[in-house]
Amino acid sequence: GSLNEWLEVAPEATAICTLVGAMVSVNDFASRDARPLQHDEVLETGARRFRQLATPHVPHCWEAGMLYEGSRASAPRGRRPQMLHVRTRDRLVVAVDVRFGRTHVQLSDLGANQIAMETLPTQNDPEALADAVAERVHGLLRSHSAEGDVEGIGLVVPGMVDRRRGVVVNSPALAWRNVDLREMLSARTGLRVFIENAPI
Repeated sequence: GSLNEWLEVAPEATAICTLVGAMVSVNDFASRDARPLQHDEVLETGARRFRQLATPHVPHCWEAGMLYEGSRASAPRGRRPQMLHVRTRDRLVVAVDVRFGRTHVQLSDLGANQIAMETLPTQNDPEALADAVAERVHGLLRSHSAEGDVEGIGLVVPGMVDRRRGVVVNSPALAWRNVDLREMLSARTGLRVFIENAPI
């Protein structure tokens, strides 16, 4: 492009780009090094403010086929942006909401559209609950196999949860302490499981 021509006529100017852009592209051809912006850094030019938002999930999701290009959007000036969309069809997730009395198991697509849901009594024995939930998950997937591939299970449990280890640290409502429910459910379903504490 014309970057070097601009840098030549403006000797005090500096090209601005992302860190990855500087490393893999801009610094290879620019006559002087660009200034990469850090995540959430704000650049003020006087009339305008720009904030850098790093989106490392975009290349991964693109390679995984979870994003696709749509039409170009309108813009008041400059280049029209190319819109990216999340591929929601034929990509499914299972949501498991564990409550004191009942546990809900829902199959939905990535657009949060419910495909099917089952409800079962919550058992205080975590192994028994994992067995029952896994049975419902397998049943839903068998019944709706034509809908698409399942990306994983999102699990919420009342109480204190260690998301990194996937452990229910303390759930007074269920009388659980240090229960590795993520591993129990993952071993029974063969799916990735992500655990969070349930909203009140």
